[in-house]
Amino acid sequence: MKFIFPFRSINGLLNGIIFLTVVLPLIASGVIYYYIQKGEVDSSAINAAGKQIMLIQEITKHAYEGFYAAKNVSGPIAGHIAEYELILSSLEKGGVVSGKSIPKAPLEARGLLEKNRSEWEQFKERAKILAAMAPNDPRGGEAVQYIHEKNHSLSALNNQIMETLERRLRRDMEKFKRRIPFLLCKNIAMFAVGFFLFRKRMIEPLQAIFRSASEVLRGKGKSLSLPGHSAIELEILVETVNLAMKSVQENAELQFKLAEEKVRREKEKDTLKLARIGDCVGQITHDMSNPLSILNLILPGTKTLSEQCQADLNVPCRLHEKIDKACVQVKRIKRMVGEILDLARGEGVTLRREAVHYGEYLKNMAAHIREVFSEKNLHCEVVLRPAFQGNVELDPERFGRIIENLVINAGNALSQKSGGVVEISSHEEDSMVVTVVSDNGPGVPAEIRETLFSEGTPCLKRKKGYGLLICREMTELHGGYIDCSTSDAGAAFSVRIPKKINFTAKDAEKK
Repeated sequence: MKFIFPFRSINGLLNGIIFLTVVLPLIASGVIYYYIQKGEVDSSAINAAGKQIMLIQEITKHAYEGFYAAKNVSGPIAGHIAEYELILSSLEKGGVVSGKSIPKAPLEARGLLEKNRSEWEQFKERAKILAAMAPNDPRGGEAVQYIHEKNHSLSALNNQIMETLERRLRRDMEKFKRRIPFLLCKNIAMFAVGFFLFRKRMIEPLQAIFRSASEVLRGKGKSLSLPGHSAIELEILVETVNLAMKSVQENAELQFKLAEEKVRREKEKDTLKLARIGDCVGQITHDMSNPLSILNLILPGTKTLSEQCQADLNVPCRLHEKIDKACVQVKRIKRMVGEILDLARGEGVTLRREAVHYGEYLKNMAAHIREVFSEKNLHCEVVLRPAFQGNVELDPERFGRIIENLVINAGNALSQKSGGVVEISSHEEDSMVVTVVSDNGPGVPAEIRETLFSEGTPCLKRKKGYGLLICREMTELHGGYIDCSTSDAGAAFSVRIPKKINFTAKDAEKK
């Protein structure tokens, strides 16, 4: 039969501790006290029996003397006889005599009491004979002798009763002494078994629950499977685990809500910040359009004036060439400003597509980049290997930003290296035109390769990280994609676009 632990709460647990540590020793003490008290009762019974026997002797003596004085068995003698018989009956069955409780005599003394009653019955028969002889015996010699004999006989009988009761007491005490070690061992065993069951059925399951709950809260626990030994134990474990899991779930939900609220506030803050930046940029670009328009009007006139001066003075001058380049850059800046204003108004970017000869286009881009390198004092060689010489449909200005950003990034990476080479090559792959910008520099650092084309990932220090992001967005606007391969021998960026664009820029934005 399985042991079912009766405690289902902390109060029950405390009650169990009290039960095991206090009640069992009290029970053992009660058993010992019971046997000791039993010995005291037996001792008091002996004393009471002795007093009763002395009382019987006294009453018998008075009965004899009264009987002799009265010469008959009537009057006081009859009362003494009745009282003595009542005492004998009380000793045999238990009763009350003259307001005194007389307990029933032990079994060993029953035979002696029966003998005493037999003697008493003989005395009563003898008394009748003495009563008839009393007138002829004035001195009462025969009666006195009879009383003396009876007293002697009763005294001997009483001594036998006392010895019998004393033997009974000694036997009970010896029996109790023999049982004391057994009782103590039994109580100790009961206490040990109770403590073992208490630890096995209550302490160890609780420790397992606390241990598993701690592991779950620390994220190390795999499960809360605990051994059960009974229906009540399993119910306790289930309730405890449910409470622990409910607490963990509530805490997780609270943490999740706090995290969501934090993310929402950060997004609102970023949105507000971007809105303010957008407003500021929109205002600045709007104000920039006026001076750019003035420059766009002044520069052609300056070019005409330069050409007239050159013709009048007959002196070679390259000022008009620089003015042409300045006009190109002003137009480019003005177009960028227009794009920013379109974005500020919520309008999409529209590509200005045209068919260009890709070999000539890359040749012009390479020449422009060499001039940029010269102005920036970037001492590296720009090599052009355009294998593809066909026409491509693209936006020359926006696609030029891709090539320019990639080549300038490569030149900056080679600025501290002598013999640096940046190569621009192209080839056809299926229906795509692949343009590769490679260098013999240190390559792309491993820590930024995964987020290379994301916002805020600079390839070099002191850069903002927008160049490659612009390259990716412009490539996607042309319906293509960009990737990078890197090694210790350098990095290579491949830009793939279709020879003919089959969708609009707005479609590219959605993509």
